[in-house]
Order: sequence, then structure tokens, then C-alpha cells
Amino acid sequence: MGRGPVWTEALILSLALVGGFAGFTRSGLGHGQAGFVRFVGFYTLLLTTIYSVIPYKTPWCLLGFLHGFILLAGVGAVTLLNWAKTWTDRLALALILCAGTIHLGVQAWRASYPYCDSQRNPYVYSHTLSHLLELVDTVEALARHHPAGHDLPVRVLTREADSWPLPWYLRRFRIVEFDPTPTLDPRFQIVIVSPAYAPQVEEQLGKTHEAGGSFGLRPGPNGFLELFVQKTLWQSYLSSPRAAD
Repeated sequence: MGRGPVWTEALILSLALVGGFAGFTRSGLGHGQAGFVRFVGFYTLLLTTIYSVIPYKTPWCLLGFLHGFILLAGVGAVTLLNWAKTWTDRLALALILCAGTIHLGVQAWRASYPYCDSQRNPYVYSHTLSHLLELVDTVEALARHHPAGHDLPVRVLTREADSWPLPWYLRRFRIVEFDPTPTLDPRFQIVIVSPAYAPQVEEQLGKTHEAGGSFGLRPGPNGFLELFVQKTLWQSYLSSPRAAD
């Protein structure tokens, strides 16, 4: 998989330290309000400390104090420009700031698009993988190969937290049972289960159903779902041109 690109807010943190220094010393602050800068500094430091002490955190918790660092970073950028004595110093500083801003923009784009559900993205936490959409597409295709269409019975056997967002994606199906009990009824021609329940499915429905593949749900070794389909329906689907593609 590789380590992926570099993820860092070093530019923001460095400029924020300069901005905080300027707020307390007034050096290079110009016409800025030192009192407001100090308030933002204390607010950011306090919030950062609180979140650091909390034992359980999710990556997006940093948004609570990151905006404070961003405000201080803006002050720090102005302070550095005020400290620069010559136009060449200011030009060099402006180029460095532009390069850092471009990197942050590219990083934001990577986090939002190509690495939105990748484990190489440090901001991803228990995120739904795009691979789940392949499971949804397969179930929809199976419904098109059955006379009942979206009246086709579907059974989902997972822990409660592992079923989401399947209730949303399967909303077009009129008979969907999210039952935590491991007893399985053959009338459910489509069965979606967590890996822990796969042996029970094979034991109870091995004569009527067959495996239709594994699909990623969330990052982690057990973060996937397994599909089992009634044999006649599965063979009808596999023999279709789209399934062959």
C-alpha cells in the first residue's frame, strides 16, 4: 500500500507560533489588536490542552482548535512581512508562503477526493469505503434479474454498528430484515453478513446459497461484508453480459 503523500500542518503551526509571539510582545504586529491575538492564543492553547487530555478522540476533533491556529497563522504571516526589511526579503517570504499555501490546498484536495477513504489518510476514521458501492450495485443488479425486483427479500446479519449505511443504500428494497439473531431463513435470497457470521450462513444455507464475494465496508481486517445469494439467482446474474464485464 505504501505510506502515501506527506500530511502536515507544519506551516500553520509555525506561523501560529510567530503570531502568538507577536501578540504578547507586539513586535511586528503593526496596527493589529494585541488583546484579540492574546485571546485567540489562550483560547487555542486551552482547547488544544483539553482535547489532548481526552483519552478517546477522532481525527476531526482537531477542527475545534485548528481554526484558532489558522487565525494566529494569519497574524504570523503579517508579522513576518512586517519584520522583513527589504523588498527582496518580502518577495522571498511571499514565495515561501504561497508554496506552503499551495501544499495545504493540494493536501485538502487529496483528503477530499483520491484519499477520501484511504488508510493512508490520517483524517480517515472508521470511514465507509467506496468499495461498499460495488456491493450495492451487485444487489441492485440481482434485483433486476429476479421477477420480484425490489420486492426481493434481503437479510442483513451484522452487529448494529456494522450495518450502516446499508439501510440507506437498500432503501428501495421493500423487504429488508436487519435481524441480529443468527437463525437464517432460505426465503431471503440475498444475505449480507459480517465475517463472523459467514460460517453460520454456510452451515445453514450451504445447500441453497453460494458466496457472492467480499466487499469493503470500513478500514481494518474485519471491516468488510460478505454476500451470499440463492444459487439459481446467482447463476442467472453471472451469465448476464454486464456481470461478465
